[in-house]
Amino acid sequence: MTIKKILIAVLFLVSLETWSQTTNLGGNASLWLGNQASFYFGGNTTLNGTVTNNGEIISYSDLDFVLNRSVGSLRFVGDGDQNLLGDTLDVTNMVVDKAGNSNVLLQTDRVVVSGMLDVTNGVVQAEDELDLLVSGSSDGNGQGFVEGKLVGLSTGQAVTFPMGVNGSPNYITLSGTTAGSVFRVEIAQPDFTDVRTDADIQAISEEVEWVITSIGNGSDGQLTVDFSGVNLNTQNIELINADVYQPAVLALVDGDSLYRVLLSAEDPALNFRAADLPPSAGTITVENLIAISEQPVRLALGWIPVVDDIEFYVPNSFAPAGNQMENQTFRPFLSGDIITTVSISVFNSLNQEVYSVSQSGDNLDLSLFGWDGTLPSGQQAQSGVFYYNIVLVSSTDRFTQSGAVLLVR
Repeated sequence: MTIKKILIAVLFLVSLETWSQTTNLGGNASLWLGNQASFYFGGNTTLNGTVTNNGEIISYSDLDFVLNRSVGSLRFVGDGDQNLLGDTLDVTNMVVDKAGNSNVLLQTDRVVVSGMLDVTNGVVQAEDELDLLVSGSSDGNGQGFVEGKLVGLSTGQAVTFPMGVNGSPNYITLSGTTAGSVFRVEIAQPDFTDVRTDADIQAISEEVEWVITSIGNGSDGQLTVDFSGVNLNTQNIELINADVYQPAVLALVDGDSLYRVLLSAEDPALNFRAADLPPSAGTITVENLIAISEQPVRLALGWIPVVDDIEFYVPNSFAPAGNQMENQTFRPFLSGDIITTVSISVFNSLNQEVYSVSQSGDNLDLSLFGWDGTLPSGQQAQSGVFYYNIVLVSSTDRFTQSGAVLLVR
């Protein structure tokens, strides 16, 4: 059906429907939709003419705005995949409420949502850079998600990025950011090539990773992660002795090769014991500020030991060439306190010093210290027993231990 000219003036709350296979609004035609009105398109729709939408356009299939820019509020429904086409589209509110995980594919230069982005159900696929920009707000309560990239403009309030991957929603919310800052969030499966983890990290999810960057001026911010569909159950790992473990957000700063744990607000409901399966869904709020700049920050999910009290632990063996990364370096472990001084000395059976370090600071990271089995000559030490003296000073106490450690090759 080709409509050469159509003028619809709707002043009250009504619904107009077209269920033709295809709809084509001619180049000289005008479509005017009044406030609180809804217009349903059941088939593929091409809008060559002028569209003025003060209500809501509801589409079950492909929707092409051709040369239209300001298109009002859009709602995508139904159980089939849809394409949204056009140039740069200014959308007031965009609702995606699809059956299952059917897709809305953005084949536009850009979609700018000035009001609310609500992905209740379904998947929005944004293929190209800056495909989808949210300058208003977004709903964090849906089960649908954006797959790929999403750009958001901070108004100084919390902004939720309704992201997801592998059929599961994994939303992330930035709060406390500087108004006017623009952030890009990309979600994908992580690539752990040449990446290590902090020694406290017991496992890391292979299902989801967020990459956050700032477009223009950077900003500090806090984040909350709502995750689902992840598997944190890793077999045959050497646990740091603890009664309880919990999921955590991990951060990898561009140029670094070590994931580190971000300080999170503990949620006892997510805690689990070593004999139990880790939770596959939950919410984690990170307490410390994240510096977001033009350099990407990669975020992943892992699990770590929960320490109720201060725990000091020194292993009795280590294997520099072993498979367990946390056991490749001989070092002490201290959890539950801030470390201000580290002193480690290691000797061979002839009482010759083979490793020594001593450093003080405001908040030292113990994972950066330790002996990897390399002798002062640069050669690798052979298997055998070595002897150590360790002194750690924390903000509340002093910990010392001397003893023997077995190096295993």
